[in-house]
Amino acid sequence: PGVERNIAEALMNLGRTEEARDVLDRLRKEGSGDESLDAKVNELEDLGRWGDAIESFREIKSTQALAREQLAVLIIRYFPQVAEFRQTPQIVTDTQSSWARTEVQVVVGVGLVDPLPNHTFQPSAPATRGEFALAMARLVRLLRVSARTAPPVSVSDLDSGDALYPEIQLVLGHGLMALDIAGNFSINGDVSGVEAVPAVERLLRLSHGKDAQD
Repeated sequence: PGVERNIAEALMNLGRTEEARDVLDRLRKEGSGDESLDAKVNELEDLGRWGDAIESFREIKSTQALAREQLAVLIIRYFPQVAEFRQTPQIVTDTQSSWARTEVQVVVGVGLVDPLPNHTFQPSAPATRGEFALAMARLVRLLRVSARTAPPVSVSDLDSGDALYPEIQLVLGHGLMALDIAGNFSINGDVSGVEAVPAVERLLRLSHGKDAQD
């Protein structure tokens, strides 16, 4: 483990953060993780992904209620290949002044996040847990992440006939979201940055074939 930690640190110093992450993930699974080095690699990955928008990312991480425009930005920053998928033009009337206008247009065009029936997106409105789950489930399918065979998770406040039931089962099965201590999902509740960022990071690893057994 000591040698592998040195290798991970050397890779990090060379800017090869993805390879360093692979080494650290292997050490973590073996019970020999290095939290300090892991934090440094995380910081470099964040800087590489967000660049001069790093303050926006820090705001997202610390928010108690993820905004719909922040959800759009999270998706595109972690999965830029989404913009290459076929898009269906949608009429959205209220994004002209949004800092995330481009990202909103992409996630709406690809079909990951729905506009409202009145053709608005309401960029600054909080994204509900149901909306976040729906976006993550659609992204799982778009990226063709391997299906899970685990049995359905019992959700206290959701009926199997609910329209969002399959999507919520999908994100729960992949470990992207979790129930509260009472077993509720709370589809109309807010999504915090503490929950949203790890969810997209885990989905990124899953899309690369990692964490399949976690």
